[in-house]
Amino acid sequence: MDDDGINEGGGSGGSGVGDIIKDQIWYDMPIWLLSINLVLPILAVIYGVLSWIFVSKYKNKPIVAMGQPTFLYSICAGAILIASCMLFNIPVVVNGIIRGGDGSVTSIGLDVCCNLMVWASYLGYYFVYTALLCKMYRIILITEEPLRRGLMILPKHVMGPYIIVMILVISLLIAWSATDPHQFVVERMENDVKYTGNCKLVSAEHTVGIALVSTMADTIVEIALLIMAWKIRHVNRELGDSKRIFKMLFFLLFTHVVFGILIFTSPLWKLRPSLLPSIQTLVYIIRFSIDSVAIISFLILPRIYYVWYEHKHGHLPENVVMIGRGTTSVRVNNEQ
Repeated sequence: MDDDGINEGGGSGGSGVGDIIKDQIWYDMPIWLLSINLVLPILAVIYGVLSWIFVSKYKNKPIVAMGQPTFLYSICAGAILIASCMLFNIPVVVNGIIRGGDGSVTSIGLDVCCNLMVWASYLGYYFVYTALLCKMYRIILITEEPLRRGLMILPKHVMGPYIIVMILVISLLIAWSATDPHQFVVERMENDVKYTGNCKLVSAEHTVGIALVSTMADTIVEIALLIMAWKIRHVNRELGDSKRIFKMLFFLLFTHVVFGILIFTSPLWKLRPSLLPSIQTLVYIIRFSIDSVAIISFLILPRIYYVWYEHKHGHLPENVVMIGRGTTSVRVNNEQ
């Protein structure tokens, strides 16, 4: 090992944690960014947990039951995972905890954190998407098939798409982690004076194929969501949620495009090398936190407001149209 802590042959590229020595000059995450990395995801996680508790407590109220609590739970879980993915980033960017590390347990732990970020974000979005698929599929079966009206169609009867999509996503993530895992690497920066640790794909041999399959799955699921939301657009707003689903999907598309552009163009901003990692990390923190909060706000928050309004005024807002005074002959409220 050379005196600067990087093996010969490593060049100015990445290096394992085992190549770190105590006298390296490290780039540390600024306090302001560390605070944001802690506060925003934690607030978003708390928001999701409180929404889960709300659904659990008021699931028998007609206005909540019409939203199909079984799928609302999955939506809350997805939002929590999306927000929490950046919490796994904290051990990666707070480089002080691995200074002088011996490259054993610490190295493995940081590699695990790198992959958990990917798993949490992917699973989070698909928990939301597949829950919405099944929720709308159930509404379509109930409302668009006259012979089915009055029949009990439980959530378990429409879980086929959920199971298929989640098996596909988990299989892709396992294949990705097994073939081209994200790993913690140490890189030189600022004219080889300082070092920083980042999660990167050390090998991308199979990533292109996996990314292609993942993109195709994303596209198919999102198109299916838009088609199904369009089909139930005339169904009772509180039962179908079609307008809210439309708004949420377009909002997520907007955030993904905007923040994707920011990430890909950030190297062109002519920032100091030491500032670029902070800016990119900040973009990811804001993106995932906003997406998590937006999902809950579009799909759960209106029902929280309705319950509060009913508790305060003794009735629901005038613009809320219930089916059969809060019950319905198609039994969409029966979640048991």
